[in-house]
Amino acid sequence: MSKFDVAIGMDHTTLDTGTAQLFADPSARNTLFKGEDAGTFSSLAYTVSFDIQAAPAFDLAPGAAITALWPQSIDNTGKKSTGPLPGPSLFVLTFPKFAAQLALGTAKPVSGTADDVRVFCTLAVADGSVTLDPVSIWLDESRMAGIDRLILNQMLKKVLRKVEALLAGLKIPPLSFSKEGITVELTPPVAGIADGKLVAAVCLKSNGQPDLGGAAWPAKALFALVSGGAITAIARQALDAKVVNKEHHASGSITGASWGATAKCNSAAVTSDATDRTKVSAKIGFGLSAELKPLGVGGPCAVGAATSGM
Repeated sequence: MSKFDVAIGMDHTTLDTGTAQLFADPSARNTLFKGEDAGTFSSLAYTVSFDIQAAPAFDLAPGAAITALWPQSIDNTGKKSTGPLPGPSLFVLTFPKFAAQLALGTAKPVSGTADDVRVFCTLAVADGSVTLDPVSIWLDESRMAGIDRLILNQMLKKVLRKVEALLAGLKIPPLSFSKEGITVELTPPVAGIADGKLVAAVCLKSNGQPDLGGAAWPAKALFALVSGGAITAIARQALDAKVVNKEHHASGSITGASWGATAKCNSAAVTSDATDRTKVSAKIGFGLSAELKPLGVGGPCAVGAATSGM
């Protein structure tokens, strides 16, 4: 049974828009989508470069076919991945067009392109924030010479670091609320991938830990859900910060007397409309004190002033 007070979710189209915007930026294009590596192999100098030539796309519901690719993928050590395929937090980032070139010693450089490079990634929560983390990368190396494959695998470590920087630029909004003295205490977020959507959620601390299990998420590219309890808590905090226990003064005069009044809000009860969460109502309790003084109290007497010339 799902439980949350605030949840945000997005499908692959929202994330694809983010990578497309980065790819279209010339500075990001050179920084995040291109790279090179150099070194020596068997006493021969080599240089290898790569170019991600189209914006990557997210697959938040990868099929069973990726299971066979996982053992052939390369991790951040330049070696084949070991251990089981990551669980339900797994998603895949696909490079529609990936080009690489290798120059070894004095031999003629070798270059090629791949149309279906896969990066295995996971969704995680660290320090209260949702993160997207690359784990390994796969491309078809079946027709490569052994030495080319070994050098390319070392370069793929650098590709993973580029992907890490790329994903770090796609910020998942923090699930918190603090503004102008209003602070609502929320639990650390939980996150997961379900029904082809990336979802993160929190609860009010008083409601315990959130649970994403069994939820039916909106069929939207991007959505945010807020419970009535969370809206009520935020509205109550706003009233407490701006209205409750604040004094309001007024004064004036009428014929023959001056008056002063002080009103103080001492309570606020807030409810949200279950049919329209944008509507919130509040019942406010006020204490009122008023004072009426004849003119001249503490100064010239009004009656005395009126009769002094008689």
